[in-house]
Amino acid sequence: MKIKLSIIIPAYNAAKTLVRTVDSIVNQNYSNLNYEIIIINDGSTDNTVSVLNGISKSYKNVCIIHKENGGVSSARNAGLKVAQGDYIYFMDSDDTVESCFFETINNDLDGINDLICFGFNYFYKNHKAKSYKPLRRKNFLLAFLQGYFKLVICSIIAKKELYIQNSILFDVDTYYAEDIEVMVKLMVNSTRIRVLTKSIYNYLYSENSAMHNNEYSIKKFSSVIAHHRILEYLLQKKCEKELINAMENQLITVYYMHKKKYTIGSNKEIDSMFRDYNYIEDIKPKVQFTKFYVYNLIEYLRRKLF
Repeated sequence: MKIKLSIIIPAYNAAKTLVRTVDSIVNQNYSNLNYEIIIINDGSTDNTVSVLNGISKSYKNVCIIHKENGGVSSARNAGLKVAQGDYIYFMDSDDTVESCFFETINNDLDGINDLICFGFNYFYKNHKAKSYKPLRRKNFLLAFLQGYFKLVICSIIAKKELYIQNSILFDVDTYYAEDIEVMVKLMVNSTRIRVLTKSIYNYLYSENSAMHNNEYSIKKFSSVIAHHRILEYLLQKKCEKELINAMENQLITVYYMHKKKYTIGSNKEIDSMFRDYNYIEDIKPKVQFTKFYVYNLIEYLRRKLF
């Protein structure tokens, strides 16, 4: 029987959470979905290997890949390379899905939908802090770029052929916003996007995550570079002007947010990166009444007038 869904989970030092994550997948209310779980051990140094051995003995549809540490992007790419499912879904090794996950998505894995988007719950210290849900909009990508709703890579499912036919991979040198880049590329190349307004993924905030480290680094600047590449991609694809404007506004926002967090002169290499991308300071904010436009207009006027 053909595998309908490949669930790819990168794991680095995830011994404490992996079983909970896998259990949330296998203990679903709906059991008629043919799926596989691919877990990529990204050079873990804790007890992850032992935990994975236990998981692989318990479940026949789990594939384990061991590789040298290369980061979450390289791990996701490794999983994508061996995935056999018609659809691809990425999870994080410390998160979970709701017990209705399979039941909710099953009918939409029909070969017609290119992309299935749904909501996610944000947990802080084991308490649900907020629930995010996508909005049904005629121009879904535009609404996303304008900040009307949030998506993460774990709140979308995409056809495998969408990745293959459009050569979409995660950039291994990008440590922040690499998922946004992939999501935008998937949306640009999708002809049919199914939007589910139910939150069925649980994102658990981790205080140990590098994402939440306050110290500014070269890795963090990769977010600016990723947003720059997204803009270049939209231009290359000759996307409509509204999309270009929305992406420019987002790029300006990200650039200034990073500039505020970093003290010029602290690191020569980071200083050089800001100089390489200072063309962004000459981009005029486009009139779109969103939070990005208001923020950018204030920054632009402050820079030009004072």
